Amino acid sequence: MSISSINSTWLTTAQAAARIGIARGSLGRLVRQGRGPRVHKISERTWRFRVSDVEAWINNRAYESADPEDRQ
Repeated sequence: MSISSINSTWLTTAQAAARIGIARGSLGRLVRQGRGPRVHKISERTWRFRVSDVEAWINNRAYESADPEDRQ
């Protein structure tokens, strides 16, 4: 497996947060609460996210209704 394919498969915390559209701290909080995308802890301070896990998490959180009343 080449380095470029590894880099395109995995996201840093900053990259995952940017892809989701939230701050890094918010992503960290969601992960610690068990409400964020699946994370792989590489070391004590290093997390990596699979692109497919982030995309699945985003898609699972999508609302089907356009009615704002249904979102509350």
